[in-house]
Amino acid sequence: MLITSNIESVLQNGIFFITICTRNRKSIFSEDVTDFLILSEKGVIAKKCWLDIPKHFNHVDISDFIVMPNHIHGIIGFNGRSAVSKQYFSRPIAGSLITIIKSYKSAVTKNINQLPNYVDYKTWQKGYYEHRIRDINEFYRIQKYIKENPRKWFLGLRDI
Repeated sequence: MLITSNIESVLQNGIFFITICTRNRKSIFSEDVTDFLILSEKGVIAKKCWLDIPKHFNHVDISDFIVMPNHIHGIIGFNGRSAVSKQYFSRPIAGSLITIIKSYKSAVTKNINQLPNYVDYKTWQKGYYEHRIRDINEFYRIQKYIKENPRKWFLGLRDI
């Protein structure tokens, strides 16, 4: 389910803006073409795996996301069926944000490694960026940022 249909509830449960960068910020997900993106085979995998997140974690919803040449941006929200907690005695909690991101990164890497000539390729840099979205205005501002990111990238206004 998309977050916008139940935004107020998701804001209360936890909604996050996520950025994940490729290893060494190598552009592997798309080709640079004027002011729009054409996803590579690896980019299509990254997109499909992102869209599949709610299938594997029924306690989260996704909203806007973009696969850029060397990173992805996305919004993930908890729909109330699970805690947002990250760790318990230094171990990730099943269904937590960190577990979801680790699962996503693993799925993308596994699928890329099944492509010809990409065996054992390390797709991602360690870690990821997360920002908890606090209110509806911030949510809409981040949505706009995600939608405008490809155009800014190709105009040379890159932030990653």
